[in-house]
Amino acid sequence: MRGYYHNLYCYTFLYQRVILQMGRKNKWGCKWSFAVLVTGLWLLPVLSYSQPEELRRLIITPVAPPDQGIPVFRDHPDKAALIISSSLTNLTFDSNMGGIVDQRSEPARGRYILIIESYTQIIQSNAPGFMTGRFRVAAPQARDVLYYEIEPEERTRDLIPLVFNVEPIDARLFVDGQVVETNHTVQLSPGPKQILLEREGYRVLQDVITVSMDNVLFNYRMEEIDIVPVHIQSNVPGASVLIDGTVRGEIDRAGGLGLFLYPGTYALTLIHTGYVTHSENLEVSEEGVNRATVELQSNFGKLVLEVRPSDARVELNRQDYSKQALVELAPGRYRLDVQKDGYAPHSETVEIVRNERLERSITLEAYSGSLQFSVTPSNARVRLLDETGRTVESWQGINLLRGLKVGRYKLEASAPGYSVREEDIVVRRDETSRVRLELESQAVTQRTQPLMQTEPPDSEKRFIWIVSAERMLFGGADFYEKTQPSAMSGLSFAVRRSLSQVFFGRFGIGLSYDPSGQLWYPYGQTAVGIKPGNFLFEAQVSMGPFMLNDEHIDETFSHSFLHSGIGVGLDTKMGAEIMLYYAIYTEPSQNIMAGMKLAYRL
Repeated sequence: MRGYYHNLYCYTFLYQRVILQMGRKNKWGCKWSFAVLVTGLWLLPVLSYSQPEELRRLIITPVAPPDQGIPVFRDHPDKAALIISSSLTNLTFDSNMGGIVDQRSEPARGRYILIIESYTQIIQSNAPGFMTGRFRVAAPQARDVLYYEIEPEERTRDLIPLVFNVEPIDARLFVDGQVVETNHTVQLSPGPKQILLEREGYRVLQDVITVSMDNVLFNYRMEEIDIVPVHIQSNVPGASVLIDGTVRGEIDRAGGLGLFLYPGTYALTLIHTGYVTHSENLEVSEEGVNRATVELQSNFGKLVLEVRPSDARVELNRQDYSKQALVELAPGRYRLDVQKDGYAPHSETVEIVRNERLERSITLEAYSGSLQFSVTPSNARVRLLDETGRTVESWQGINLLRGLKVGRYKLEASAPGYSVREEDIVVRRDETSRVRLELESQAVTQRTQPLMQTEPPDSEKRFIWIVSAERMLFGGADFYEKTQPSAMSGLSFAVRRSLSQVFFGRFGIGLSYDPSGQLWYPYGQTAVGIKPGNFLFEAQVSMGPFMLNDEHIDETFSHSFLHSGIGVGLDTKMGAEIMLYYAIYTEPSQNIMAGMKLAYRL
């Protein structure tokens, strides 16, 4: 209806000033003006009701916080918040930088809560039938709470059309904190206004104007400026650096990051996993050194756990933390579960606070049962052992045990003249296990001890010590031209070990020499052989230094050499052995020897 009356007023004004004046000049003009009047009155309702309803404006006003105190949003300790009161119940919000983390609508209380990032951004407010309202939030700090009021513009307000001519044309214009279009006709209420113009690469322009019917055109030309170096330093290498919500790099290993920015005010934010996100205003000036130092604080709290029994399973939010006495966790609430078979589980909620230490001591209560026990004979001694073999209880005769931890046990009963009896039992929760044992009588036969103990056969002995004497005769060429030893005698000491019922191995050391004292041969010897019954067969290898004293030139010669040989012999019951050997010496020249060895087992 408002549009209809407005159009009627405009049409009447046009008819009086133009068409009626034409009709007064001639009769054709009078007839034509009358026709125009009739046609206009017929089209006026159609044109009026076909026009869409004019969109109303949203008036956004910052307000002071209430007297009851500032609320704290514990779920978002590193964010800021906006609390917006309004009589409208269908408002929606958006951010030009995606900085809205969470939105909560409380129509019954006539307010909206926005959780936002801690950097400068423009918040857009929308509602059906209203033009989009925009207002600027300038670099809020973490935990800041800002209050606004959004209400529809009253129709009766006397708005004045005016124009802001701004260079550059894409600069952002804020009038009393609300976004206003530049280089277009806009309507504002009369009175004083706070003007703010900003654009990257230009100096921020602020002004105070008074809007009136005589003051409707405002011209602004922003001053262009150049970029300057900015140094960001932090104690956490790898932390992401955000300028006005945009990632601009990471702190390097030296703890710094260099940037180039235009002079002005920015929202500086540093983020790193395990640390509290830090935001602050960064003032960049055209002169001097622009440097910002940010100390990030650890975002962990500590949980110290003492759990009994120590092998119980420990879970925090269903994740396994068993056998960890100290756990570092991000701040928040966690479900703590401790459980073990045979014990009552424990559950609770713990709250981890940043940089604080929480100590918890938890002892699980064991499920228990009872054991009713009787035994024959009544004087039998009884032990109750757990699964690890540890004695839990011991007693004599019957017994009633209460409060036993549930699980598997072993009963062991013994008495003089009776066989030992073992029984596996299970103690169950809140139940009584009844067990009766009868030991079997054991026949005792007196036996006389034999007059002489016989030794076990050699094959059952682990080691056999042997001492032996030997005599070897040379059968080959002489060793040296002027020295003619023909025989050697020797002593040896060895240890023999059975490898099976038949096979054995032997290692010994010995010394052989000739009676004249010209030839000496200390050696080590390894042998393997077989012993079927009383017969022996052996293969051996010996190695050592060969020393020969030549008395004609008063000089001793030394050579390292080895010899190998085989032997056969007999083993007597009294521990003596007789072996015949055949050996080959490889140094200093090829020689063969034959001999005999007499050995005795110790």
